[in-house]
Amino acid sequence: MKENKKITGFNCPNCDTFVSISLKILLSNATLSCPNCNTKFEIDKQEPMEAMQKLNTVNDKKDKTNN
Repeated sequence: MKENKKITGFNCPNCDTFVSISLKILLSNATLSCPNCNTKFEIDKQEPMEAMQKLNTVNDKKDKTNN
């Protein structure tokens, strides 16, 4: 079975190079920068954490209704 991996990221506003983001980078204090032009990016960690909490709540409700 072939595993489909979706690469998450964005295009650098400075040079248009794709900058990939991993969950590890989002959750750590690592600095994110463009691999081409080295532009540094600051990540708002609050928004991804809120999204993960909402997803967990939906999954919990789904599990309860399936049991």
